[in-house]
Amino acid sequence: MCYHSKTMIRTSIVLTPALHQRLKMAADYESRTLTEVINNLLDTALESQEQVRLQRTYQALKKVQGICKADLSDASSTIDNVLYGENGAWQGQPDR
Repeated sequence: MCYHSKTMIRTSIVLTPALHQRLKMAADYESRTLTEVINNLLDTALESQEQVRLQRTYQALKKVQGICKADLSDASSTIDNVLYGENGAWQGQPDR
C-alpha cells in the first residue's frame, strides 16, 4: 500500500512499550514504515470484524426466511380492500 499525507489523517494513540517495540520490529522486518504496518494491521482486523458481522446478519436473515406465509402483493392493487373492505382498517373507527 502507498499512503500519501494528503489523504491521511494524523492521530495519536497510546501503546505499551512492548507493543510499540513489536510494531517497530515488524516494520523493520518488512522494510516498511510504522504507519504502513499499523494501517495494514488495522485494515485487516477491521475487515475481519466486518465479515463476521455480515455473516451474523445473513444468518439472522436466514432464520426469518419463510416466516411470511403469503407472498406480499402489490399494495397499489389491494389498497382499497385493505382500507375499505369488509375487514378494512377503517372499520370501527369513530369519525373525526
